[in-house]
Amino acid sequence: MSSTSRRTFGMMLAVAAGVASVAGGGVPAVAGGPAGAEAGWTLMDFDQRLCAEADNSRMNWVFVSLAGEWTSTVTFGMSGLPEGSTVLPADPVPAGSNDGVKVLGLVRVALPALPAGTGTASLWATDGVETQSVDVPLRAVERC
Repeated sequence: MSSTSRRTFGMMLAVAAGVASVAGGGVPAVAGGPAGAEAGWTLMDFDQRLCAEADNSRMNWVFVSLAGEWTSTVTFGMSGLPEGSTVLPADPVPAGSNDGVKVLGLVRVALPALPAGTGTASLWATDGVETQSVDVPLRAVERC
């Protein structure tokens, strides 16, 4: 199997795993707990990372979950990404509640080819009044 085929197959598996996780309500293990805010809801801080490669643009997915109750639509996005990144935000979540375990959406992040190094991006959520964010580490390596 060529390296392009392996990479394509690996990306297909990652997409399938993310979709299955959202559909089944499963999430990665929570590390660090909630973002901690004064609102009636909290953006959950899952131990997530973004990975970029030196010679290849790469798609990443960031899980989105809220804990608590919110009375208006909550929107999501990413900030602090390298120039050339593309963000496809999760669909807005209407007023409701969640236990913080169920994934409510995925933010898709396309990272450009980057030189080796590390950094930090932010996942943010806002209900139009309150905005919360959690750090998402970024690392650029030869192969993710």
